[in-house]
Amino acid sequence: MVPDDQKPLIVNGITFPANLTLLKNEDDLEKNWEIKICYYLEIEHSCMGSFPAIISGTKRMVLCRDRDLLVKVWRILKPRSSRIVDNLYYIHKTQPVCYLAKCEWGDNYSEPIKLLTESEYELLMNPFDWGGMLIGAEISKDHFQKMIDESQDLKTPE
Repeated sequence: MVPDDQKPLIVNGITFPANLTLLKNEDDLEKNWEIKICYYLEIEHSCMGSFPAIISGTKRMVLCRDRDLLVKVWRILKPRSSRIVDNLYYIHKTQPVCYLAKCEWGDNYSEPIKLLTESEYELLMNPFDWGGMLIGAEISKDHFQKMIDESQDLKTPE
């Protein structure tokens, strides 16, 4: 069963299936897709759910293949107690599109996500914010920068 609100994603004139189940049914899966690590930022909290960094004015989560690009995004966000999260994704070999490889609710709920690229990052003005309405988790700018700097020592090997 496909959730009612799912729609295909169109990137650079190419239509990508609405979820991972549909993608896995395509003949060219192995030819066009590979499983790789992607990174995103989320606020650290004790509530249920996730509060990721998003592109301002949208609900689009900031998800990158390039960890260093994500750190650039992190440095311009409002200081909040936050962290880098990595997961495995099916990544298209030529387009900035991916699907979470192992969704806890099943492949029907792994929707296509447009990856943030360096070229898109350069085009965005006042580009990023924290998603959700979580109150609190604010920290000082100095503590925030220290947290980011320390995360550089914890890079995930590819």
